[in-house]
This record gives sequence, C-alpha cells and structure tokens, in this order.
Amino acid sequence: MNDPNLEQPQNELITDANDAGRTMYSSCKKDAVNQTDPDTLAPKTRREIFLNVLEQHLCIKRMTLWGMFSVLLTPLYILIKSRPNYFTSKRMAYLGVFAALSMVLYNWASFSMPGFPVFLSFDFSNIPILLAGFMLGPVAGVVVVVARFLLKMPFSGTFFIGETSDLILGLTFVLISSIIYKYKRNFKGAILGISLGAVFMIGMAVIINRFFLVYIFVELLFNGSWVPILNMMRAVHSTVTRESFFTYYILFVTIPFNLLTAVSTGAVTLILYKRLQRFVDHIIGRVQVRKKRMDK
Repeated sequence: MNDPNLEQPQNELITDANDAGRTMYSSCKKDAVNQTDPDTLAPKTRREIFLNVLEQHLCIKRMTLWGMFSVLLTPLYILIKSRPNYFTSKRMAYLGVFAALSMVLYNWASFSMPGFPVFLSFDFSNIPILLAGFMLGPVAGVVVVVARFLLKMPFSGTFFIGETSDLILGLTFVLISSIIYKYKRNFKGAILGISLGAVFMIGMAVIINRFFLVYIFVELLFNGSWVPILNMMRAVHSTVTRESFFTYYILFVTIPFNLLTAVSTGAVTLILYKRLQRFVDHIIGRVQVRKKRMDK
C-alpha cells in the first residue's frame, strides 16, 4: 500500500493524530478487499478473520498504536510526577508481579465460553488487578490495568477494540471495588465493593457496546458489513437479525458475560486475598535479598 502518510515521522503522526487518522483510514478503506459476498464473509476461524483484517488495515493499526501510547502514557507520567513517594521499590515490585500475572492470564490463559460468540474470550486477568487494588489501593489497581493494556497491544488482533473494552471495564471494576474497600477494610466491605463494582462494570459494558464498540468493530474488521458478526451470533442464537442484534447481544451476551466475569473474579479474589498476600511478600523478600547481594 503506497500511502505517503506512512512515511511521515512517528512524532508528526502522534501530534496530528486526527488528520492523519482520517487520511490513513480513507486510504485503507479504498485498498481493502471488497467483502460483500456472504459466502466469503462466513468466518472459518477467528484467527483467519483477524489475520485478513491485519493485512488490509495495517496502517490503521500503526496509527492506533502510537495514539494509544500517547494517550495512556501522559496520565501515567502526570501521576508519577504528582506522587513521587508513592512508587517505592517494594510497591513497584508488587505492581510488577501483579502486572505479569495479569498479562499471563490475559494473553495465554483465555478461552471461549460455551453459549457466547467466538469473538469473546473469558479469562481471569482481573483477579491480579483486583488484588492489587485491595492490597495497595485504587491507584495500584489502575496502574496494573493500564500496564496489562500496554503489554497486550503488540499482540492485538482486533485493532485494540477488545483491549480498549477490557481497559474501560477493568478500570471501572477496580476503581469502584477498591475505593469502597479502602474505607471499609473488612469482609463486608470487600463484598460491597465487588458487588457495586460489578454493577457499574455491567452498566458500562452495556453503554460502550450499544453505542460505540460494536459499530467500530464492524467498521474496522468487516468493512462495515454486519454479515460476519451476525453469523457469529447465529451460532449461539439462531434467530438473530440485524434489527434484533442489540437486543440479543445486550440481554444474552453482554450482561451475562460480564456478570460471570465479575462473580468469578470476586469469588477467587476473596478466597486468595490473604494467602496471596503472604505469598507475594515471600517473593518480594527473596528478590530484595538477591538484589542486596548483587549490590555488594
């Protein structure tokens, strides 16, 4: 694809993201393969769909990558500058452990759930995030969510649509839960925090899917055609049509899927919280001892 915008320096792309994004998207859309035949749109595997789209819209992927980095790194920089004493060596070690655990669970331990479309993957990566929020406070939970997002971006197969959704929902869940637990540090406070966090997360999931993410998903991955996503939905709900898509998707996919995620995450967190705190303390202690020996 001979797009002159791709030869611009990355700094210029970042500073003028809106204009560059529109230009690149127009170029990509013109060069994309015309996928109007329902026979060619029927997805064989999720991997094939993602690989085809990555080839057709590589310029959008590059533009989005730099845009996401600039948007997310700016508030993190402000946070670090405003709280210089917050990121101690021990707290940074904790955050590193939780971010690594979350990334492993997110990228290599996800799986499709029966009864849900194949483009949804279930994982337990919110457990380390919630543990970080409970053990170290809301700011730590936010840092781990953002770290998970940044680490996952190079492996994205959905133009960061799925990752962006998980970022928004993860921030909602951990902020509500950990803020409540911070001021009510007992078992009842944990139950209340997780419950309200789940309610807010499900509400946020309904809003972003109904008004934003699904439309972006269809436009970027399927060139604006609803046939592929309808085919995937019909695999679990055979009577879905274009007109009834959001009714089925919100009531039978978005709400139950996120409720299952919140309940499983909250239950495992309540079980592991105290035990994992002792385990992480042991790991951090060994790392610090080894570092002291190396310094000597």
